Amino acid sequence: MKSAHTRVAIALLTYFGYFGCCAAPSCAKPLTIYVADFDTNISGESRAVAKQLTEAIDTAFTRRSADFRVLERRKINDVIRANKLESDLRKFAGGGDASQKLRTQLPEIDAIVTGTLQETRLEGVILTIALTRINSEKPWQQQRSHSLLEWLAAKVRNEESVWLAADAASSLLPRVVASSVAPPSDDGPLGIAKAQAGDCESASPLLTNAAALDGTNPEVLFWLGHCEMLGGELPAAAQRLGAAIRLNRNNAGYFAERARVYAQQRQYDLALNDLDQAVERDRDNPDVIELRGDVWMKTGKYNAAVEAFATVLDRRPSKAICGKLVDSYRRNGARAAAEKTQLVCDGM
Repeated sequence: MKSAHTRVAIALLTYFGYFGCCAAPSCAKPLTIYVADFDTNISGESRAVAKQLTEAIDTAFTRRSADFRVLERRKINDVIRANKLESDLRKFAGGGDASQKLRTQLPEIDAIVTGTLQETRLEGVILTIALTRINSEKPWQQQRSHSLLEWLAAKVRNEESVWLAADAASSLLPRVVASSVAPPSDDGPLGIAKAQAGDCESASPLLTNAAALDGTNPEVLFWLGHCEMLGGELPAAAQRLGAAIRLNRNNAGYFAERARVYAQQRQYDLALNDLDQAVERDRDNPDVIELRGDVWMKTGKYNAAVEAFATVLDRRPSKAICGKLVDSYRRNGARAAAEKTQLVCDGM
C-alpha cells in the first residue's frame, strides 16, 4: 500500500565480498547498487519527473562501472514483493532499524539510499538523497534545487545525475572500497577536448563529473563554465569561472570568459574590471581588446571603443571588426572617419 508520497527511492548497496571476493579495503570491488523510483509530492502529470530523474540517476551510476554495479530492478523488486518487504524498506528508509526479515531475505544489503523530490513555495523543487547503512550510519547526503520547469528538462536531470553519481563515488568509495579503485581519469581531458570542439552537450556531463571528483583543476572548471555560459546558465557560469580564476589568476582567458558572462548579464562594470585584468596579463590578445570595445559600446564610451576596434583591425583585419569600427565612429560623432573606414570595409 502506497504512502502519501509516490514511492521511496531506495538503492541497495552491497559489497562484492558477498559474492566470494575479498572484503578487505585493499581488495574490495565496486559497490552493487539498486535504484527504485523517487518519492515526490508533485501532483498531476509533472509527477512523472520523479521517475524520469530516478532513471537518469540509474543511468549515471551504471556508467560508472569502475565504482558501481547496478542491479536490475525487476529482479530485486520480485524479491521484495515475494517476501513482502515493502513496509520494512519504508521503515528503514524513514530512519528506523533494519528488520531481521530484511536482513534475512536480502543479506547482501549494505545500505539504503533514499531520495525525495519535494516541491516548496520558496525554494522550488528540492531533491534530497541520503545513504544510510544497515548500522544506521548516514555517510552520504546531498541536496540539489531547481524550479519544476528546470527539473522537467532532460539536460538538467542528466547533468545533476552525473554530478550526484560522481559525488557519491568520491565520498563513499574511499571509505568503503579500496583506495586503489581510481576514479575515471579520462573524464576531464575528454570533456575539455569535446568542449574545445564545440560539443558542449557531450562535454558537460564529463566535465561535471571531473569537477565533482577534483575541484582543483582550473581547466576543467573553465571549460565547464564556458559550456554553462553557452547554455544560458549565466550565474552558474560566473561562479564556475570565478573558481577557475581563484586557482589560476595568471590566465587572461579566464578573466575574459567571465567578462563575457558579466556582459551578457549587463553587469558592465564587473565585465570591464575582468577585462582590465585580462589585458594586464595579455596586452596583445585581440579577442580581449575586441570584447572590451564591445562592452565600451554598451556603456556609451564610444571613443574608447574606437581605439579598441582600430587596434584589433590593425592586428587582425576582418570585415566584421571593420564594421564595428565604422559603427563606433558613427556613434562617436565622427562621420567623416566612419565614411572613410566604410570604404575600407567595402574593399575587404
